[in-house]
Amino acid sequence: MTTTTTTRRAVRVRADGADDIGADVKKLVSDLMVPPDASKPAPGWLSPLIGLAEPAGESATIVGYSLLVAGALIVTVLLAVLRFPGLFDAMVFFGASAYGCWQAGPYLDEIVSKVEADYTASVGNDDDDE
Repeated sequence: MTTTTTTRRAVRVRADGADDIGADVKKLVSDLMVPPDASKPAPGWLSPLIGLAEPAGESATIVGYSLLVAGALIVTVLLAVLRFPGLFDAMVFFGASAYGCWQAGPYLDEIVSKVEADYTASVGNDDDDE
């Protein structure tokens, strides 16, 4: 008596012909891992934070990073109240704050460099008074 085993995998066929579920995950991860570029506009979720940090001037990096960490803390507290496991909460906190700071860094640095350039241009050469 011979038995035949058939192995099947979960397949979802899309309209564009892609049939692997992992392709969607790979695209999502590759979209998330695009390095930040200050020459392009900030992503939609980051724009309000940049707007809040911009009036801080040369302290924009401190304010921006603090707001990102506070936002990650709020999400973590919400997850803890909903009784998610503590290790998961810690991973969300560290992951969200690190990812947010990584994405916001170039934009915040650009704000600081603009403020420093404006200050240098307005001060000029005051050392020539000697």
